[in-house]
Amino acid sequence: MPHGSDWVPELFLRRPELFLRVMEREEMLQRGERLAKAIADLLRERGMEGARLLDVGCGIGRVAIPLARLGFSVVGLDISPLYVQRAMERADREGVAESTRFLEGDARSMVDVLGEHSPFDAALFVWTSVLGYYDEGTDFEVLRQARRLTRRGGLLIVDTANQDHTAFAASFCGRSLFSDFGGFAVVEESEYDPKRSRVRTKWTYYERRGRDLRYVGEAGYDVRVYALHELVALAERAGWKFQEAFRNLELRTQFRPVGPLNAIFEAV
Repeated sequence: MPHGSDWVPELFLRRPELFLRVMEREEMLQRGERLAKAIADLLRERGMEGARLLDVGCGIGRVAIPLARLGFSVVGLDISPLYVQRAMERADREGVAESTRFLEGDARSMVDVLGEHSPFDAALFVWTSVLGYYDEGTDFEVLRQARRLTRRGGLLIVDTANQDHTAFAASFCGRSLFSDFGGFAVVEESEYDPKRSRVRTKWTYYERRGRDLRYVGEAGYDVRVYALHELVALAERAGWKFQEAFRNLELRTQFRPVGPLNAIFEAV
């Protein structure tokens, strides 16, 4: 199992092609489409049609590109050169290159990378991206920098894992998961450390050859997961004011301890 933050360069810089296999699956792209639609609806309800958005940890643009097709201007930041290149290629193929920009950079120094592109109307951290990768001090600094890049009254949208749900699942559910993606398969093994409130996960990748599986490689992560009150306290120290939370951003279902954590904040 990975420990600490050493997994970040391993997964995103040295072996980015492993996770790319999952991100480029059609079902994952469709999930991005649905989340983008939910974000677009929320922004429009707040009078932010055509807003300028920052997607932190954008990956291959699974959310940024659909948002651009829906009329928003999006700047995506990711630490992986491969993912940034894939995002630019997809944006060009899908006709939204003029309304998107994808930049390579570390979220811990995002002000240096993105200063000339600010201010943004909203900052997005979706699919447990960046927040939790390092430690609480780093997460505070990341949120503080996102605030500096966002105009007063702008929004912060966080879609992440929920500590309460994670602890519950670790207590009552199995720790291994097998996912079959047709041409390849992934075995996921997770463990939750309640003392540190971190989830450590190892992915083992296999290629399918008939009925056989051929080992390809391993990757994993070690992520700090937050309860709602912890995330609110952290964000408010960084200059954001909590607005509301949902269990499901697409359905706007009321937040519950069991389920994902989707939180909305306003820049103050």
